[in-house]
Amino acid sequence: MRIQNNLYTVIATAGGCRLGGRDFTDRLAEHLRQKVGVPIETPHVKHLLREEAEKVKRALASLLSQTALVKGSTVDAVVEVTQSTFNELNEDLYEVTRDCLAGLFDEPKVLKLDITRASVADIILIGGATRLPAIKALLKEEFPEKTLINKLDVDEAVGTGAALYAFIKADVNPLSLSIHVSDNTMQVIVARNEEVPARKSQIFETTDDYQTEVVISVYQGERRMAKHNRQLGGFTVADLPAKRRGKVKINVTFEIDGDDLLSVLASQVGGYQSNSLEMSVLGHGMSPEELARCVEEAQKLDEEASKPASLTAALGGTAIPRQEGSAEMSSHGGG
Repeated sequence: MRIQNNLYTVIATAGGCRLGGRDFTDRLAEHLRQKVGVPIETPHVKHLLREEAEKVKRALASLLSQTALVKGSTVDAVVEVTQSTFNELNEDLYEVTRDCLAGLFDEPKVLKLDITRASVADIILIGGATRLPAIKALLKEEFPEKTLINKLDVDEAVGTGAALYAFIKADVNPLSLSIHVSDNTMQVIVARNEEVPARKSQIFETTDDYQTEVVISVYQGERRMAKHNRQLGGFTVADLPAKRRGKVKINVTFEIDGDDLLSVLASQVGGYQSNSLEMSVLGHGMSPEELARCVEEAQKLDEEASKPASLTAALGGTAIPRQEGSAEMSSHGGG
């Protein structure tokens, strides 16, 4: 992970999805069962055995040996477990951990950024298994010049980090933000699920000869046709130079800040005419279910609408007349 200017970027992850602290506990529980010969007759006995193994495992994080009290259905027994015995039981699991660590530095992005063990600044221990002396020793072998940071509560660190990340993480734009162009369709400027704050621009051109103004109509939604989406607002850029169509170009910029405020700026490329508008972005108050339903309905309706539209195109189609309030522009590209 790279941390820069309070921005947390995950570069790569590696690990065993089936390997965790419980695996070490289960190994010890089976060792205790075999030592005493306790039959696992009921789920309750199995639970008691694992519970005792967990206590011993935690104790061995700071002690060289620990006594386990193994309770059976008819007999109780005492077993002494040393750190050495515990490590022998789990030697192959430690090697799996070492292999996962080696695999991390073979990840394509890590190799591309030329990140090596020497370039790692800090190693932060999280997760209960990092209490184990053998895990710490393994990390010290792999990173001999690094200090292991264990100031966090290893059991709560992941949950706390997830909560903090959810609080500070970048929001996303829930529904596409577009402008209405001359064929009555939507030209998307900021797509759905783009991270916000965001700033996106596209360049458009006039569609009529000697056109001296354009209307910028801002819409939100996933439908292809403008009339099926929600209009957020609009404005006019006037007093444009009277030139042949396509000769006057307009740069349209959408900028969404962290408070869901959308600023729209339209300005003549190479000229002086411009206008702007600010509005609240609707949709951020929708529940995830409402947003999902809105997108699903839009996709379904557009699939149905595309069938007759394709037939019209195959027959040659007709020019769509410019309507009052349209953007009166065609897309010229974007960036």
